[in-house]
Amino acid sequence: IARYLTMNVFHSGTHSSFERLLYKNVDLILVARTSSPDEQHLADSLGVELIETPVAIDALVFVANYKIPFNR
Repeated sequence: IARYLTMNVFHSGTHSSFERLLYKNVDLILVARTSSPDEQHLADSLGVELIETPVAIDALVFVANYKIPFNR
């Protein structure tokens, strides 16, 4: 199925990610910290409720290009 899917993935700093979410430029963000008081204040002023759900405490993620041979 994955070869038939297309996703646009953007990256930016955490504060910019919160701004993009609050101004409805993106639907979801993955960040390494909770919202700051300034970001929470912006959310409140825009009438947006932030729902923060931890998905991991700590992790190492290894990403590899499947087209590059990997010898085990």
